Amino acid sequence: MNTIKASYTLGTGQTFVDGDVSVANDTIVIDNHGYNTGDVISLTNAGGALPGGTAVNTAYYVIQVDASTISLATSRANAFLGTVVNITTAAGGGTHTATENAMGTVLTGTIIPINSCVVNAVMDVITAVTSDGALEMAIGTGEAANDLRTAAVVAGAPVINAVNELLLIPDFATAGDWVTVTADREVIFTITVAAATAGDIDVYLTYLNTNIT
Repeated sequence: MNTIKASYTLGTGQTFVDGDVSVANDTIVIDNHGYNTGDVISLTNAGGALPGGTAVNTAYYVIQVDASTISLATSRANAFLGTVVNITTAAGGGTHTATENAMGTVLTGTIIPINSCVVNAVMDVITAVTSDGALEMAIGTGEAANDLRTAAVVAGAPVINAVNELLLIPDFATAGDWVTVTADREVIFTITVAAATAGDIDVYLTYLNTNIT
């Protein structure tokens, strides 16, 4: 029996203003943003409106232009293809904030090997989040629920609102709920509501190296 840890961290917000937005190039300047192509962010605004062509409660995937410039894509696949979101106007007004991992799907790099049977999972909310968000964790590939190679969902969108709370993820209550992976599978997280803006979550998954379901 093996136990692995997958970690999820909601990033801090980074701000930009209308003058940082290029309509002609569909780019946004955020000095030393630290983003890589494929990272997921969501946008909010205070004192005005977001640039035209963008919206709140929407996952955007970063296209890294350079260390201080990004473009946006509507999916991770589009980000790597260079398919940008068309910014129609920069004159939104106010201050815009880009927050990493506040919405969308995050690939953890934590792999459960082929033919393993996942029998338990525990979620540890190790720092407070600023507000509730709907978190779903799954074992699969891709960047949305309909891209998963296994239909099993490990956690059914629990509310993230606790500090130091250990939660037994309920889908593993019985043997019939155990999940066997048919190929190497990555643990992925999805935030479906752009509400939580800071916090860290660790999930511990226990699996057997044999398919016993």
